[in-house]
Amino acid sequence: MVALCVLLLCTSSVNAGSSNNALEEFKEQIRVKYDLKERAFRDNDVMGLVNGFYAKHALLVEENAVVNGHDEVVKMYEELVPGAKSVKIDSKYTYLAEKGNVGYDYTTFHVNLMDGTEFDLKLLFVWEKFNGEWFCITDMYIPGKF
Repeated sequence: MVALCVLLLCTSSVNAGSSNNALEEFKEQIRVKYDLKERAFRDNDVMGLVNGFYAKHALLVEENAVVNGHDEVVKMYEELVPGAKSVKIDSKYTYLAEKGNVGYDYTTFHVNLMDGTEFDLKLLFVWEKFNGEWFCITDMYIPGKF
């Protein structure tokens, strides 16, 4: 939670961020990534999810662990994906830095498990653009929804 507050404080002092056109383009491009992630969960496609969504050096902050780098992210999703029937990602608060190569997005991440259990997470995705394509460089969550 402290990291979320620090991130908000740091970014709130950055002028107004990027232009509206750049922000809308960013939202459209990360929506494509969210669609990929939703489809990967539905289709049990761990490698498609990890390779298409996350940077190779991604650092994920989970409830009981820090997951660091491609191999650990793959291992984590090999455990999570088969148990999920579906996920739905609903973007709520999006920010794009003025230079346009880093942004973040607060989302509600709705999970429907194979056993019928459903729950929501407030999930923060931090994005960076590499060679013209957005990849998630870190994410973290707390229970609940926006």
